Amino acid sequence: MANIIIGTAGHIDHGKSTLIKALTGIATDTTEEEVQRGLSINLGFAYFDLPSGRRVGIIDVPGHERFIKNMLAGAQGINMILLVIDANEGVMPQTKEHANILNLLGIEDYIVVLTKADTVDDELLDLMEEDIRDQFKGTPIESAGIVRVDSVSGRGLKELVNNIDRLAERVKAMNLTAEPRVNIDRIFTVKGFGTVVTGTLLEGTIRNDQDMVVYPAEIPVKIRNIQVHEKNVELAQAGQRTALNLSGVKVTDLKRGDILTVAGNLTKSFIADAKIKVLADYTRPLKLWDRVRVYIGTNEVMARVVPLGVEEILAGEEGYIQLRLEEEIAAKPGDRIILRAYSPMVTLGGGQILDPSTSKHGRFDEAIIRGLELRGTNDVDAVIFDYLMNADTPLVTEKDIMDNVQGEKEELRDKLAAMKSAGSVLELGEWFISSERLDEIRKEFLRILNDFHQKATLRAGMPREELKSRIKYVAKGKQYDLILDQLVEEGTVQIFGSLAKAPSFEMVYTKEQKKQRDSIEEELLAGKFSPPTLKELCQDKKCLALIDSMEDCVVRLDANIVMHRKHFDTATQMMVDHAKVNGDISLADFRDMLETSRKYAVALLDFYDKVGITKRQEDVRVLTGKEL
Repeated sequence: MANIIIGTAGHIDHGKSTLIKALTGIATDTTEEEVQRGLSINLGFAYFDLPSGRRVGIIDVPGHERFIKNMLAGAQGINMILLVIDANEGVMPQTKEHANILNLLGIEDYIVVLTKADTVDDELLDLMEEDIRDQFKGTPIESAGIVRVDSVSGRGLKELVNNIDRLAERVKAMNLTAEPRVNIDRIFTVKGFGTVVTGTLLEGTIRNDQDMVVYPAEIPVKIRNIQVHEKNVELAQAGQRTALNLSGVKVTDLKRGDILTVAGNLTKSFIADAKIKVLADYTRPLKLWDRVRVYIGTNEVMARVVPLGVEEILAGEEGYIQLRLEEEIAAKPGDRIILRAYSPMVTLGGGQILDPSTSKHGRFDEAIIRGLELRGTNDVDAVIFDYLMNADTPLVTEKDIMDNVQGEKEELRDKLAAMKSAGSVLELGEWFISSERLDEIRKEFLRILNDFHQKATLRAGMPREELKSRIKYVAKGKQYDLILDQLVEEGTVQIFGSLAKAPSFEMVYTKEQKKQRDSIEEELLAGKFSPPTLKELCQDKKCLALIDSMEDCVVRLDANIVMHRKHFDTATQMMVDHAKVNGDISLADFRDMLETSRKYAVALLDFYDKVGITKRQEDVRVLTGKEL
């Protein structure tokens, strides 16, 4: 059974607070100012039981235009709306603005409550109902049930409660398996307890003693106590209004608009891409650099608008925008937003965040627009594929996908598994990559290697570090190694020692070059750990180029010393074995082990330092743990 949160909406003094008190017995006008002025400034909360036994929470959101920010805060997490209209006054400007906001937030279930019905005759009530249908034509409110109520006499209250109960049956349960998230709408101190925050639990569950984080400042907190409908509970579930006693944070550290969740659940950013609709009654198009007020969750942030794919978005039209925010937000794909003009403060439109953490990009970039169009659909496979193709790095984790693609975790995992089975996605270690993007990388590797081979015909291969530095895509550390390992395993790239080459490349020597190569190799083998130097081996640049081509069997230690790879490997193993047994190795010990001169021992040890398998500590070397 879904937890239900009901919200009231409507113009000032149309009887929302009085209606809630008649339904629940709870007065939601709680501050002295609210009672004296007869209007709701802050959010009011109450609850009551339906005939079915279901307990529902109800939020009295302010109706005065000055307090519409509070109204937006209260609208987060609401399942059903009671649109309250005074039978004497009918639909007012704030009534329509509230309705527009609620429609933009995706709320679909409404009951229209005609209040103060005893003060108007039935004929006028009939006309009022016709006018409501006409005023909200084309919206979910047009087909909503209308109930005539008088909160003072009690007229229509039973009918209203029964209508709420019937409508509650079809409300979709919120996601209990997701990570918990609460948009904080009130913060206060309770003597003896400390910091308390309230908000609707939008998804997941929260338990006592749970460790959580307040975004965007990422303040770690612990849940000391949970209240739902004024009762202490051990567990709160998605869809419930909650009051949460937090430890580890002061009231002054928090503000309305903060989000309580678990570490890593949200993405922080100053730039976000969104799909929006501009309201038909907004008086001007939305243009480049328009300054707007962005309402997301319970937060209000100023931003500049960058239309994408078009010069401007006209009234009544949908479009894509990038928001350049003046403060950092924390969000997830699919989060609803409302946009209000900077001045005058009227609602101009709203929609959904598609990419909560993007970067500045071209306004008319077709790939960007296509990706945003996909994110705006329900084609989860296509959105996952688009994200894999355009993510900042070619390899992404499962968590990256969960954070950037809208959908429930189990659905996304199932889609990812199906894509792996079909071969469109590969899993490398803890990361995923699309097969198409890997193919692009594969072509880039081969292009770079073939270009090297054409220019260096007498080089057995390209140094691996040089190859790594010339790859243009962003992948570092373990990610790069995993991609290279995959290409080596499939045969796209061949690796030997410190070199890499394309499978099709073969070095071809002339007879004279082959003879000279064999002679050099014989001299190096005979020289063992004290080989002839380059100056002794070569008299010209052609010979030096020939030695460079012998990287399969020759290791260059420095500018003038080379050693046959067979002897180099033996010396390296002797050094490692000694250092493991003794904890380190000295220059003298190494020189004596090899029965060579100080010059060659120094060249070898310096080479080991350079490639990172040893580290010098005063007069000795110690192993780093890295393998050659």
